[in-house]
Formats: sequence, C-alpha cells, structure tokens
Amino acid sequence: MATGDEYRVSNFNQSSKKFGASGLNVNNAHDVKEFNDEVFITDTNNHRVVVTALDGSLRRYIECQDESLNGDFDPWGIAISVTSEMYVTDMKSHVVLKFDTTGKLSQKFGSAELQKPYGIAMASANARSKILVVDLKRCCVCIFNHGGILLRVCGHRGKGLNELDVPRLIALNSKGNWIIADYGNRRLIIIEGEDNPPRSVSIKPENRNYLVRGVTVDEKDNIIVSVISHKTPMIGRHCSVLMYNSEYTYMGCISKPTDVYMPRGMCVTHKNEEKSLLVACHDGIHQYTFVETTSQTSHSSEKSIISY
Repeated sequence: MATGDEYRVSNFNQSSKKFGASGLNVNNAHDVKEFNDEVFITDTNNHRVVVTALDGSLRRYIECQDESLNGDFDPWGIAISVTSEMYVTDMKSHVVLKFDTTGKLSQKFGSAELQKPYGIAMASANARSKILVVDLKRCCVCIFNHGGILLRVCGHRGKGLNELDVPRLIALNSKGNWIIADYGNRRLIIIEGEDNPPRSVSIKPENRNYLVRGVTVDEKDNIIVSVISHKTPMIGRHCSVLMYNSEYTYMGCISKPTDVYMPRGMCVTHKNEEKSLLVACHDGIHQYTFVETTSQTSHSSEKSIISY
C-alpha cells in the first residue's frame, strides 16, 4: 500500500477555495460525505442536509419535519451505506435518523441510549453493516445493528486507552480499523477490531497543543485530521488540517494557519482524475487539491507518538 510519501497534498500550506456555487448557503457545517458523485453536507444552523454535485452545484435539500423531534432538525454527523441509506445524527433530539438519499425518512433510533450523538460511520461495506455512533457527552462509541438495536458500548470518560474525552468524529480505513477523534485527549484512538486493545496516536506536530475535531482517510489510508489549538477565547485559536500517513507518521499541514475556522468533518472526493479534500467549517465547505507524487521524502521527519 502506498503511504503519504507517495500520495500527498499538492503544496502543503495551501490556501483553500470555497466549495459550492455562488449563493450556496451553508451555515455551521459539521460533516460532509461523498456518495455516488454527490456531496452531502450537514447544514446545522439551517436545519437541513444540503446535497450538491461534485462541482458544488446545488441538487436538493433534505429537511425533516418529524413531530417527534425535540424542536428543529439538528443534523451533525452523516454516513451513507452501500445500499443508499443515509444516517444522520440529531444532536438536539439525541437520535439517529435514517433516510434514503432522496430525503425520505424511514427510521429513528437511539433515543434511549444516546445523549449527544455526533460522529457516525458504517462499520463495514455490506448491506447489513453495524452502525458506529460517537456520543460526545457519554464519551463512548455506541454500536447499533442494521435495525437500530444497541449491541455494545465502547469507552467511557477518561484519559486511559479505553477512555475518551468529548470524542467528535469517526472514520474507518480500508482494513476496517476505527479511527476516533478524541478531542479532549488531543489524540486519535485506533481500534483494530472490537476485541483488540486500542492504540493512542498523539496529535502534537511541531509541539503544538491541538484539540482533535475531525478525521477522515483517503483510499490509500492516509489520515487527515482537523484540529484547533487549546486556547481561550475561541477567537484567535489556531485551526489546521493535518495529514498523517497510514503508519501514523506526520506528513505536513494541508492548510495555511488562518485558512480555516472551526474545521470539523471531512471527505475526499473524486471527479474524473481530480481529487479534492472537502472540509466542513463554521463558514461553509473549504476545498483543497490532492495530487499523486513520486517523491519518497516526507514533508516532515517528525514522528507521531503511539501508545499501546
């Protein structure tokens, strides 16, 4: 498998461009996913999911007026199965909503188990995949079956290897390993199968003290991490998008220091031969360019710190 040495962002320290046609109104986006040449964005403050083409042109809005919700639709995380089922976490109503990709609601689950669901992912690429839901208040990952029945809870609040501190988003690599953005502990937690002990990957490039907000992987299992510096007040915090290779070695900073504000969920898109990274941010979706390279020299010699 190629590593980040062979598949890198064109010119680390990039300036992004805004994704979407002019007039595309996205307010406080929290997550973004690609599926079947469409992009799905949780447009949280507008209480909807925005669906666009890969070029950013608007396709449709997905809204939910279900009376059982605790107020307005409050979408945060999003995952889409191989059978075109769209799962959205609703933070305010502490549920997972299941739609088809046209927006037809078919199921709700998790209200008895979830407190503040955020990140969500399909555990495998089969039609009856388990569903992984990150609960940032309970500090755990709840595992549901395809029918929405809770099977297991992994983790609890703390700083140990089996513990999490306000976890945010979750991604899976090609091996099915879970990669969890463990926000308060400033690290990624890697789970290589439900019954194996986790790994901890500290996210402290260039000795910066980062809180980890979001995570995604590309098709070569390079890991992309959205982070924010640990500083108060919120204004003036340093936000970045970082790249690690599949062996958890730091490759470089994709974004310029002031290029993104409050970055969260991300995905890698493919349009013809072009590859892009989309980053959900407070002010919309930012887009970076990916390219192939034959260079064997890492952008940074700094290694991540891995605990077992």
